[in-house]
Amino acid sequence: MAILSKGNTFATGDQVTALKLNNLVDNSTFASGAVDDSTTQLDGSGRIIVKDGGITSAKLNLSATGQSQNIARFIAVQDSGNRTLNIRTPADSSDNNSPFELQTGNAIKLMVDSSSMELNSNGTAKIRGQASDGDSVLQLISTSASDSSKLGFGDDSDSDTGGIIYSHSDNSMRFATNTSERVRIDSSGNVGIGKTNPGTAIHIENTSENQITLVNTSGDFSRIRGERGLVLAADYDLNSGAAQSFMAFETDNVERVRIDSSGNVLIGTTTVDGTGGASFRPNFDDGAARLTFNRANTTNNSAVLKFQNNGSDVGEIVHSNTATSYGTSSDYRLKEDILEMQDSISRVQALKPVNFAWKIDGSRVDGFLAHEAQEVVPEAVTGTKDAVDEDGQPDYQGIDQSKLVPLLTKALQEALTKIESLEARVAALES
Repeated sequence: MAILSKGNTFATGDQVTALKLNNLVDNSTFASGAVDDSTTQLDGSGRIIVKDGGITSAKLNLSATGQSQNIARFIAVQDSGNRTLNIRTPADSSDNNSPFELQTGNAIKLMVDSSSMELNSNGTAKIRGQASDGDSVLQLISTSASDSSKLGFGDDSDSDTGGIIYSHSDNSMRFATNTSERVRIDSSGNVGIGKTNPGTAIHIENTSENQITLVNTSGDFSRIRGERGLVLAADYDLNSGAAQSFMAFETDNVERVRIDSSGNVLIGTTTVDGTGGASFRPNFDDGAARLTFNRANTTNNSAVLKFQNNGSDVGEIVHSNTATSYGTSSDYRLKEDILEMQDSISRVQALKPVNFAWKIDGSRVDGFLAHEAQEVVPEAVTGTKDAVDEDGQPDYQGIDQSKLVPLLTKALQEALTKIESLEARVAALES
């Protein structure tokens, strides 16, 4: 067995015993069957074992004492001349911040220095870990409760174009693209899209047109569902404009309201003027909107419109199979202090019926001037003469001419009474 000393040369197959190597290996042999108290030994299976040798830790120290200290130190494992594993130390021993590199073949490179860790892969990179509960875990731990943990994405031209950021100061998760934050999930679980302080479960904010796009590629409706039923269903073709597209609102899985492609609002029906429903058609009848109530044929009257005050009916519009009536409340149980009308003839004589032309189109009709009729039958007229609104525009008066009927009826009765009295007197004179 050859003893390692200065100037020795060895032939192939010689064994080497080192008496002292770098103040670590002492009385050791790299041979099978080395004594147990050796600090470094080669066992029968070919393993190199480094023991602590009585110091605080076991280590394998590679150093260069030759021409220069500024050279890298390697531990390399090779197969048929190809490098498969390379552990490399800094080239400059005085630079403690130079990277430590671990490289395997051409696939992966791990560089570690005092401030960062870089993982480069030419193919697919996999990071595997296992927690005590069996789940895989990758954690980014911050040493300060006011800092952020970041996972960034970039390329060779821009290393920081996107990222996922967790802010420990407010416990929010942020997602960024093109160097700008786009989505934030706050500590309550509220999601803000374009909004950094969402106040609801989902808050979308944009400086331009806000949009939520739902596309069903199977040709079926696109839907937004609520917990207790479907809220919204839509049939629309983004490519063709879909002339037959519509939007529908449903409850309990039954369609209740539809807005069709023409803007018609259909309630209780899926077709315009459908039986049993109401249809609102904007800009339909010569520029005017139309509201249609189409009831099924029945022997009963249908109140299609009711007016109430504090829950009590005060008026309604009723139609049958053949006619429509307009009713206002008149039940005796709603009235008190009932008196007979007086001097109706003189009041009728105070009315000033006129014939006039409307300024808008010049058409002539018979009627009243509202403020003049108001002096005789106040309840028949609404508004105040010469009134204006808050913008200085005229606030026109209106008249309900049906309110004149009681006065005209009483005046006619009084006139008939006088006529009958005169007829009786004439008959008496003639006899």
